[in-house]
Parts: sequence; structure tokens; C-alpha cells
Amino acid sequence: PLWLEGQVCSEAVKRVLVEYLAKFLSVNLSCAWMSGSFSTSFSGERKEEKTEPERPEQASPKLSLAVRKRVSERRRREEIHTSFKTLEAVLSSCRGEEIIRGKKWDREKIVHGATEHITEQEQRLGILRAELAKISATVEDVRNEKVELRADKLYLSEELEKLKEENKRLRQDNKILRQPMNREHWGGPDMTGFQAPEPIPMYQVAPPPQAGAIEEPETVDAQPGVAELPSKSVHIADQALLAMQTDAQNSSQPQVEHDEGEHYNWDAFDGGPLL
Repeated sequence: PLWLEGQVCSEAVKRVLVEYLAKFLSVNLSCAWMSGSFSTSFSGERKEEKTEPERPEQASPKLSLAVRKRVSERRRREEIHTSFKTLEAVLSSCRGEEIIRGKKWDREKIVHGATEHITEQEQRLGILRAELAKISATVEDVRNEKVELRADKLYLSEELEKLKEENKRLRQDNKILRQPMNREHWGGPDMTGFQAPEPIPMYQVAPPPQAGAIEEPETVDAQPGVAELPSKSVHIADQALLAMQTDAQNSSQPQVEHDEGEHYNWDAFDGGPLL
């Protein structure tokens, strides 16, 4: 046929031929390998075993089992060898070159393909190493950030404890300040242990003027652009008025909180100002 001679060769024909030969060889090769009579060679040349000439007694139906087995194995080897030769011829005619003939061609093709594969794998390995370096840098940044966050957390915990202590102290101070201010000066309900606080002078009160004394007005040098200071008598009058207001405030009785059932000894008061 023409497709065996290399004149017509399509992909469909090659595919069908390869499938057919694969099915055929899978059966024959398995039988040959199981029988142990199929020999392989790595020198690139197929070694053909010498076939014994047929003897006249082999055609007889009364041949022994061993003889018939050798004959069948020899036929299988011949079929396999013919199939390989046909496959070589078909592939060579399709590609225009001898592709399965000899060991040198196989070695060169295998080395070339392996070199290309290794080059691709090295390039891919370089890309993976670069990505791994980026991931390692990211992991290191995350670890450093985690350490910083732990330090910040510890610092904030300490600050929180300090704020809690400060809040507790302020609550105690607020609780003390909410109590009436005058309770701390009374010893008991009968006011026997009364301790008046020391008065705090808020204003300096001038002594009253003596009778018959003549007040001399202060002389102030008049300067242009400077207002004259008020006289000393005006200051004395203001100070006297403030002293009267202070005495009126000091004479008021303090408001003491007590229950209705409590009785105070009002005879202990001498009528003077309490504060």
C-alpha cells in the first residue's frame, strides 16, 4: 500500500497504525517475556536467534509437547520482529528520517530532551526560590511585628494597671470629699470633743481710728497721664465693710446633720461663733 511506502501518511493513519501495533505487541511481547525466549540488546542492533530447520517429523501430529512449544515460540518471535520492522519503516517514511534505527540517534535525542527539561526545571526552580525569598521576608516582617505588638501589649497592660490604681485612689478621695466638711470637727453627738478649726485670715483688717487723731492725707506726686490714687480713708472704709461681712459670716451657726432621735447638749454652747 502507498501509506507503507511513505507516499501518503496522515495523522489518522499513524494513530490507527500505532494503536493496532500496540495491541498486537502487548499480547505477543507478554507471551515472549513469559516464555523467556525474547532477548533484548542495548547495542542498537537486534539479535536474532538462530532458527532450527524444520524437520520432517515436526509436521507429524504426534510431535511431543516440547517440540510444539518451541515451534510456537519461534513463530511468535518472527511475528514480533516483522512488526518492529514494519513500524520502523512506517515512522521513517512519515518523518523522512530514520528515527528508531541505531543507538547513537536515541542517545542524542535523549540527551537533548533531558537538557531542555533540566533547563526548564532550573528556570522554574529559580522562580520558586525568588518566591520563597519573598515569603521568607514576609514571614520575618510578621514575626517582628508580632514581637512589637507583644511589647506594646505589655506596656499597655502596665499603663492600665497604673490607671486602675489612680482611679481607685481618686474614688477614695471623692468619697472622702463627699462627706460633710463639719463632721470632722465634732467629737460626738454631745459636742464634748469639739475642735474648732483655725481661722484663715482672708483680709487684712486695719485697726479702727483713734479718737482725736488727725488723718494726714497722703501726698501723691501728680504726673501727666497717671490717675491719682484714692485716699487712705476710702481704703479704711472698704476694709471696715469687709470686716463686718466676715464677722456676719463667722457668726452663722454651722449646719450639722443628725438624726431625729439624737439629742445634743445645747448648754455646751457659749454663744460665740463656731467657725
